Amino acid sequence: MPTYHFDYRDNDKMLPDELGSDIADLETARLEAVKTLAELARGIDRPDRQILSIEVREGHKPLLKVSLTLNSGPVTPEVHLAEPHAAD
Repeated sequence: MPTYHFDYRDNDKMLPDELGSDIADLETARLEAVKTLAELARGIDRPDRQILSIEVREGHKPLLKVSLTLNSGPVTPEVHLAEPHAAD
C-alpha cells in the first residue's frame, strides 16, 4: 500500500506531512484531502482572503493538489444588461 503525504498550505505558510498515511490508492487520497480541507475551512473565524490547499505527494513526487479560496467583503454593484422588450 502506498504512503501518501498531505502537505497543508495556508496562504504562504506550509506545514509538511512528515509521516504520511498508508492509503489504498490515489483516488482515496484525493477524497481524503478534499474532506480534510473542508474540515479545516470550517474552523476559520475571519476569512478575509485565504487560500488553503493540501498537496498530496508520494515520497518527494507531487501527485495532486486540492485548493480552496475564501474571500469575504462587500458586494460590488453589478452591471445589468437591458431586458429585451416583448414584441408588440
